[in-house]
Amino acid sequence: MKQCGASEKQKGQETLASIFTGIIAFYKYLMNEEHLYRNPAQIAKPDCRHFIKDAQVKEARRLTEVQWQYVFDVALAMAAEDPIYERSLFVICALKTLFLRISELSERSQWTPIMSHFWQDSDGNWWLN
Repeated sequence: MKQCGASEKQKGQETLASIFTGIIAFYKYLMNEEHLYRNPAQIAKPDCRHFIKDAQVKEARRLTEVQWQYVFDVALAMAAEDPIYERSLFVICALKTLFLRISELSERSQWTPIMSHFWQDSDGNWWLN
């Protein structure tokens, strides 16, 4: 039985990551076409036993609840003073309540976010396509 060297394992990891990237992109397309409401590949990827986990634990950098409350209070006060800041308040609320990353609300060369990308399900929950 042939033993895999470190570079061969790395190539295998890159291949696996590429496959998952393609599958995730396909499911995102299906979600955008409203054939699906969730991306099962994104849910499955962290649980895939074939991915080698990093030796070091990476701590996610997130705002604390106190920090979120402060940001929200400032944005709310600014929006109350001047309607031009209502968009900022909307973005802050969307990031927090929809658990979005900034990149999911930002304009890119192939995607410009518009209000119709948000939709409400039958239970009254809001989602971003």
